[in-house]
Amino acid sequence: MVEGTIQCPDHKEIIVTTIPRRTTNLRSARNIVALATAITPLAALLAVNFAGTATAATPNPDPTVTATETNTPSEYPWGPFYAKNNKASAQGGYTVDLIPVGKGKYRTKVWVHGKLTNLDHGSGKCAYAELKLHLFKAKRWVWQDIKWCGAGDKEFAVRKRDVDAVKIRVSQSDKWGRHLFNKGDWNYVVSPE
Repeated sequence: MVEGTIQCPDHKEIIVTTIPRRTTNLRSARNIVALATAITPLAALLAVNFAGTATAATPNPDPTVTATETNTPSEYPWGPFYAKNNKASAQGGYTVDLIPVGKGKYRTKVWVHGKLTNLDHGSGKCAYAELKLHLFKAKRWVWQDIKWCGAGDKEFAVRKRDVDAVKIRVSQSDKWGRHLFNKGDWNYVVSPE
């Protein structure tokens, strides 16, 4: 969320808050912060001219915009995604946190969490989820596997920095997790540009 304060010509001060809509594109999320700072004066003028929601404040002779960033991550849902035979599923949410590391530079911290559901536990089969997280600085994928052989759900969470994409595939496995079958499709939880 980006907040900006602008002094309008009629000596009214307006506080404008822009909240980015759901985005699964982390590079775009970083750009939204910069773009929101740049368009805050335009948004403030539109708010005065069309909504009439300006609040009176003490006049400020310097009509400059000061923007501050609040580091409030938002939660976005994903799934449900299924194995090919619909006997295993995964769904959950993710949070993207932008960490400022310099002027206009940010690191991302992604937290993907969810629950893995096994609907075929009586046959000795397990629900199996494969998460692939793309590290944009290292330009490589890292894997995280989650297996659940019991009845019902198993909750999981994965936290990683400098991630710009996350994929998940839900399958079934034997109880040792060596053989995967009924593999579902790879689905983006967090998609790149």
